[in-house]
Amino acid sequence: MRTGPGRGSRGAPGAGTFRRAQIEALLKAAQWTVKRLCSERGETAFAVEMEPSDPDFPFEVSRLYLALVVPAAYPPRRSSDALLAIEVASNDIPAGIKRNIETGFADNVRNTVKAAIDAGNPEDIPSLVDYLQWLDRNLEALMKQRPAATIKFTAFSAAKAPGLGASAAPGTPANHRTS
Repeated sequence: MRTGPGRGSRGAPGAGTFRRAQIEALLKAAQWTVKRLCSERGETAFAVEMEPSDPDFPFEVSRLYLALVVPAAYPPRRSSDALLAIEVASNDIPAGIKRNIETGFADNVRNTVKAAIDAGNPEDIPSLVDYLQWLDRNLEALMKQRPAATIKFTAFSAAKAPGLGASAAPGTPANHRTS
């Protein structure tokens, strides 16, 4: 059974009090390093550094760095409210795998919030700490998925493009003469 702020234990009435208690519990969690980044439009962002707790973690990732964004309307009371989100910032994780981690986390948040709201118990959503513990437990499975498709943008360089001479005006093909 969970104790403290979180699943089914509001402490004091009011979403603001619950939100503050959740954030305080997150900041005090010993498993991770958590720092408040900023608060904009009521949202609060945190930098989270977590070491996978599985001693047999098969990937060469010693730490997972991410930003956790807690929306102003947390905890959500309706399924249309903004939900928790993460953005993986670890440089040693490929973009497609980062996307899998972010999407898997978002799917879990969406499903647990929807289940609690559909059951008429929006206060029964997992705590912020519970969500990060879920991420830690499921990190290996999320990283084993086929990498999500990503797009890499590259800058166009006229000097490297075939058929464009140095004398051509910008935006003009090399074989088109200007008068």
